[in-house]
Amino acid sequence: MLFNIQVISDGIIGGIMIVVGVLSTSIWNIVVGHVTRLYPAELSLTAMMSLFGTIQAAIVAAFVSSSSSWKLKWEGGLVLITILLGGVVVTGLSYYVMTWSIKKRGPVFTTAFNPLLVVLSFILQTFVLGNSAHLGSIVGGVLVILGLYLLLWAKANDVKKEEIVADDSLYSPLVQP
Repeated sequence: MLFNIQVISDGIIGGIMIVVGVLSTSIWNIVVGHVTRLYPAELSLTAMMSLFGTIQAAIVAAFVSSSSSWKLKWEGGLVLITILLGGVVVTGLSYYVMTWSIKKRGPVFTTAFNPLLVVLSFILQTFVLGNSAHLGSIVGGVLVILGLYLLLWAKANDVKKEEIVADDSLYSPLVQP
């Protein structure tokens, strides 16, 4: 009985964390869209976001983690190189590309491509690491790609309708009622 209560409470906490994560990411994308209009330098904006994220992570880690988890093992320098590559290059590059994309196309367009990260990691796990592909993962990947296609199709049709409305407003009709 105790195990079932623990599983249920973990599921509720996990669901709440997912909702909070999705909402905070959505708000972040909208805020970045507004900030890039006022502050157009994407690279320095990326550096500031990374710096403040590092400070926040260090504060949380100081109170949550034990000191042994902060010790880096040399192991031929691979751990340090991996941390630097993942932290500086990958995070910095992805923040820069996302900020640039939000500035150019808006937060909806940029957020629509986020589920592709899961699909790409599934493909890499399957073909590079040799993990087995399950039917649910394949169906989920196909649904993500179909959803992205439908969104892009709808956005393209929306742009066409806006162009038609803009063209109609320039000219008066031939037959007046």
